[in-house]
Amino acid sequence: MALSARLLGRGLIKCTGLRSISASQCRHVTLQPKPAQLANENEGHDERNMRLCRPQSPHLTIYQIQLTSTLSITHRFTGIALSGYAAAFAATSLLSNKPMLDIINNISQCYPNFFMVFKFGLIFPFTYHFFNGIRHLMWDSGKNLSNKGVYASGYAMLAAAAISGIWDSGKMLTLKGVYTSGYAMLLLSLLSFAGIIYMIEEFKRIERELELKRQEEAARLEELKKQEKKKKKKSRGRGC
Repeated sequence: MALSARLLGRGLIKCTGLRSISASQCRHVTLQPKPAQLANENEGHDERNMRLCRPQSPHLTIYQIQLTSTLSITHRFTGIALSGYAAAFAATSLLSNKPMLDIINNISQCYPNFFMVFKFGLIFPFTYHFFNGIRHLMWDSGKNLSNKGVYASGYAMLAAAAISGIWDSGKMLTLKGVYTSGYAMLLLSLLSFAGIIYMIEEFKRIERELELKRQEEAARLEELKKQEKKKKKKSRGRGC
């Protein structure tokens, strides 16, 4: 009798202890109902990530800024700047009653210090784009493609662009310099346009050749199927 009472007491102690432990480990969770975000049928990958407020992956801030990426981005920015300058000068020449040279002389007399900075900002994108274009042509020929060569040509290009930009700041805005740079930009634009047309025609030629090869391959497979059918018919006739 005493033994059964002891066992019963130990069982009650264990049960109450387990309940207290389980109660202490429970967490209260509050559920907040939210409306479901339905996806659009025409929704793309980027639109879905923007709707779900997902971060851009891989994020641009995880990359270390290096000389190669900086020069590549700056090459595009200088090209945009040159296009903007060309459009601005063309619009000013078209809409103004005075010649462009008179406008430049008036600005240089009114703001001499600012005009030097303006001239450098006008010339440097051209020299930068010019020397970096030569650097890209060297890469196209298979030269200086190592890490050392890429960095060495990058520093050399920056030095050449800065020196020529400073030197040309006081020379290229004469009447002769304006016409010379204008003709140079026109020639480069025509060459770029001709290169684009050539690439388009080359892609069309390659596409036509691939289409002919696909047609020849389809005809060859069709001929093989016909020959296979003839062989099967001959074998059946011999069997009969």
